[in-house]
Amino acid sequence: MRSLEGLVTIFGFLIVCALSDESSRLSTNSCNPIEECKACSEIQEKANIEQCGKTGKHQKHNCDGKEVFMSCSQVKFMEEMKFWIFESTAFTVGIFAYVAVLVRQRKLERDAMQRIRRQVASSLK
Repeated sequence: MRSLEGLVTIFGFLIVCALSDESSRLSTNSCNPIEECKACSEIQEKANIEQCGKTGKHQKHNCDGKEVFMSCSQVKFMEEMKFWIFESTAFTVGIFAYVAVLVRQRKLERDAMQRIRRQVASSLK
């Protein structure tokens, strides 16, 4: 039980450190986003630009009158694309499952009818 409490404490400490690092950088400046988060180009990634190194995405901010690029986590277009890929995959799997259930149900009904026909035929002989 104590080891679990220790892990929770360490995990909480790591989260606080990660959040305080990001918030300390932003709290010193009053920054407002100007553009949406965008994926970095291959040229930007090859040039080892700091903002592209962490997440592969960057966003333009206005910090105290200066335009600054900062790393960001989500690109709206990519998130929407992932959502629609997930939705279409779930829909396709649902259609295949429905067809499989329908085919199986018809086969079971056909087998049951054949059994009944055999029983009726054997009782008439």
